[in-house]
Amino acid sequence: MRFMPRWIILSGVLLFSGLIGCSSSNTSTAVVPVSTTPVVTAKAKFAYTGNQGQSISGFSVDTSSGALTPLSGFPIPLGNNPTVVAHDPQNRFLIVADVSSSLIHVFAINSTTGALTEVAPSPYNTVHEPVAVTTDPSGTHVYVASQYGNLVGAFSLSASGVLTPIAGAPF
Repeated sequence: MRFMPRWIILSGVLLFSGLIGCSSSNTSTAVVPVSTTPVVTAKAKFAYTGNQGQSISGFSVDTSSGALTPLSGFPIPLGNNPTVVAHDPQNRFLIVADVSSSLIHVFAINSTTGALTEVAPSPYNTVHEPVAVTTDPSGTHVYVASQYGNLVGAFSLSASGVLTPIAGAPF
C-alpha cells in the first residue's frame, strides 16, 4: 500500500468522505423527509492552500467571479509539508495536515480579514502521512486519512477549535 499511487489513495479517501453516514444494514429502511425549502449557504470569502514549500497561502475570494486575491501577510511559514487543508462548514476553522511530520494544525479564521490564528494546544499528533482531511457536515468532527497503514484518525472539534481524539481512533 505504501507504494500505491497517491491518486488511487485520494480517490478512496474521497469515496470514504462521500460515504460517511451511509449504512450497510439491509434489515431496515430509513425514511428521510425532504424539505421543499431551498437551503442557502454563504459563499466562502477566503481560500487557503498548503504548500510543499513549508507554508500556507491565503486568498480572498470574489464571490461573484471566483477570482482570487492574495491576502496580506501570506504565505505564512508552517511545518515541513503542510499540503492538506480543510475547513469546517461554518468557515470558522482551517485544519492543516502536515504529511511529513504527521501533525494537524487548527487555525481560527478571522471572518473579516481572513487572518489565521493557531488555536492552542495545536498542533496535534495524527495518523502517519496524512493525505486527506475532512469535517462532518455539522462541523463537530474531523477525520484524517493516512497514506500509510489504511488508518483514519478521528477527532471531536469543539466550538473553540480544540481537537479531542475519539475513543478507539485511529480506525
